[in-house]
Amino acid sequence: MTIDADVERTGDDVNKIEKVTLIFKVKGQNLNEKKLQKSLEIASKNCSMVQSVTGSIEVIEKVEIEEA
Repeated sequence: MTIDADVERTGDDVNKIEKVTLIFKVKGQNLNEKKLQKSLEIASKNCSMVQSVTGSIEVIEKVEIEEA
């Protein structure tokens, strides 16, 4: 598995982070996308880092499957 991250900033003097997009690329055989997405949702709910920025930074998480 690899994770790609993309960050969008305000562009002003503060250059504050507005949005983070995380793409989880999972490589394997016979992977179930719905189960992977559900696992990601559960992990996100239990991630203190994601929860600490909720409301101030938009966090988008996506799963991409690569057949091995």
